Amino acid sequence: MHYQYHPYIWTGVASAALSVTLGIFIVLGRRNVKGAKSFVACLVFAAVWSVGNALEIAGANLETKLLWANIQYFAYCYLPVAMLALCLEFSDFDRRVNLKKVLWLAVFPTIIMVLVWTDRLHGLIRYDFRIDGSGIFPVIVKKFGPVFYVHALYSYLLCLFGWILLFRAVVFKTTIYRKQTAPCSLESASSSCPTSCTYLA
Repeated sequence: MHYQYHPYIWTGVASAALSVTLGIFIVLGRRNVKGAKSFVACLVFAAVWSVGNALEIAGANLETKLLWANIQYFAYCYLPVAMLALCLEFSDFDRRVNLKKVLWLAVFPTIIMVLVWTDRLHGLIRYDFRIDGSGIFPVIVKKFGPVFYVHALYSYLLCLFGWILLFRAVVFKTTIYRKQTAPCSLESASSSCPTSCTYLA
């Protein structure tokens, strides 16, 4: 693997450090709070995405960049599931839906992960890789296979359902926690959902 320094990596490093710090705080002091495990899972996947993106930027050749692009797929695949679990708990919908059943939603992303790491054998996710060095830093240029779009739709639907749950909580919650729901929705907009629903690799 070959790397070259680029100042843009520090954005990803700072983002990962923030996610890890917040995750440690929750594990040490708030791990028994409802939704804590799901939120920590979201933070872990967000950190994986940030570090993977930083090291992809720093990669000096196609093989190095592709390795870290593939690692970012752990976030692409599983962050929407973790975010949905968090939204279920936050909106009290987990009383109707057993969170263990939500794990079944991770079956398809797991299949996607296998296809990502074997991509060059079939091209179902991406194919025709090359490096484009015309921008601020070299990036991977590729074409997308048919399964990529299926997975993108699947992830967007999970995000959409999570947003519906949060909207429902804003409109119908009558508990003391109702005022906390709107800020949480805005925070999700700036972190979890785009993290899981934007495809950069």
